[in-house]
Amino acid sequence: MTSNLRALAVLSLLTPVALVGCSATQDPEAEPSPEVFTTVAEDTEAQDEAEEETTEPETAEDPDIERFALAKDIYAVKVPGYGACTVDLVADSMFCRVDDPEDFNFPSATSMHDPVVGFYPDPDGDPAPFEQAEELHRGEIVNIGGTILSHNDNGTIRVDRGPHWFALVDGQPVLGESPYSLPEPPISDGPAHMGEVCGQVTIGEDIRLNITALNDETLCPAARDAVTAYIHDHRGEGEWTSPDGWECSRDYAFPAEEVRPEDRFPTCKHPDDGAAAAVSMKWP
Repeated sequence: MTSNLRALAVLSLLTPVALVGCSATQDPEAEPSPEVFTTVAEDTEAQDEAEEETTEPETAEDPDIERFALAKDIYAVKVPGYGACTVDLVADSMFCRVDDPEDFNFPSATSMHDPVVGFYPDPDGDPAPFEQAEELHRGEIVNIGGTILSHNDNGTIRVDRGPHWFALVDGQPVLGESPYSLPEPPISDGPAHMGEVCGQVTIGEDIRLNITALNDETLCPAARDAVTAYIHDHRGEGEWTSPDGWECSRDYAFPAEEVRPEDRFPTCKHPDDGAAAAVSMKWP
C-alpha cells in the first residue's frame, strides 16, 4: 500500500510514546506537524518512567459509574486542567480530549481508540460532550465497560483499555506500546482482550502478521486457526467461511485510512467466538 497517511500514522503509532497527526497529502519524509499529539519522549526509558508514574493509586476508590452517566449507555469523565474521555457502551467506542498540551497552538487535542492500534489521533473530534462530564477525583478509579480510567495519587491520569494505555503526565500525553506492532508480542492462548495478539502467521520469507483480537473474549486458538487457514489455503482473498463458522474476508484497515477492499488486512469473525485480524506493516 502506498498511502502516505498510513505511512505516517502507523509509523507514529509504532513509536511507543508518540502520536503525530498528518494529512493524506503530506510527504512521508517531511517533518510532520503536531496536529493532534506530539512526542512526549523518544526512548523506552521515558516510557518506563511514565509507566511507573501511572500505576494505580495506593488508596484507590471505585465510584459508581452512574455518577458519570451522560446519556443511556454513554459516560463522560473529566479531570479539570488535564482532559476528559467519553465511553459509549453500545458503539463500543471511546474518545478523549487533552487540554492545553504545551506544543500546540490551540487549546485541546483529541484521540480515539482502535482495537488493533489502540489510541490514535483524531483531528476532527468534537469536544462538545466533555462540558457536561463529571470529575474523577484524585485517588479514584472507574471501570466503564472494560475501559479503566484512573486519577492517580501523584496527579497523573491514565486510561487503560485491554493491552492499550494512554496517560497524561504533567499534562502531556504518553502512549503505551500496541502489541500488534511488536515483532515478538506476548501470545494469548485463552479468551483474549481486544488488542491482544492470538498468534502469528507468516507469508513468504519475510512477512509476519500478528493475529490481533478485535473483540474482548475472542477465543484465540479458534481465531488463529481460521485466520491461518484463510491466508495459507485461500491466499487471503475473497470471502470464505470455515467449517466451524468463522467468516473471513479482507475487512480491517488502519484508522482514518481509506483503502480498496483488496488492500485491507485478512479478518475472520465468529458470531459467538469473537473476531481477529492479521496485521503487519508489510502486505504483498
